[in-house]
Amino acid sequence: MPGLGALLFVELPSTVTGPDAAVLYAVVSLDGGGDLTARPVVGVTPVLRTEMPCLVRPTAAPEDMFVDAFARTAHDGGLILHLDGVDSRLHRRYPLAMPVVVQPPGSVGVVGMTEDISLGGLRAHLPAPLPAVRRVFVSLTPRESPPIVGTARMVSCERSESPGPYLARVEYASMATADRARLWLLLDATAGSDKR
Repeated sequence: MPGLGALLFVELPSTVTGPDAAVLYAVVSLDGGGDLTARPVVGVTPVLRTEMPCLVRPTAAPEDMFVDAFARTAHDGGLILHLDGVDSRLHRRYPLAMPVVVQPPGSVGVVGMTEDISLGGLRAHLPAPLPAVRRVFVSLTPRESPPIVGTARMVSCERSESPGPYLARVEYASMATADRARLWLLLDATAGSDKR
């Protein structure tokens, strides 16, 4: 857990933040339960719904050493971070083509199409390779609905046959409870349509 005054890079998915969202924060308070409050050094704290997945790294850590966290906007304009994650059990995969954005920290991400989705991760065809990073944001974009956003561990991104030149495999690391419920409902509806 970072100490008071520590400088942190906090990456949030670009699908839910504006262009002027702060990236560099200073820790201003800690509570004993894993939450810390940070204030932006430059820029503004984005307005976030509760439990937005994010990636956090102290400024002194290597660039690929992000950890998963949940963020929400504090009443005083700071950012409350809860360093946490979800388990990565094996889940049934459902063949489902849906637009997805896979976004390494510090980039705008690559838009692709899922091949299959589960509660634990997904496979997606992408038009370009992704850098070798440990963590990425994943934003599923169901029709006429806000994105389902999470952080994920990049398992692989390899050359592929059609329909896209690269196939990315990711395992979810953290996802807001509301988005996990929406994902479950989406997969449940897909399973129901498979039985018809």
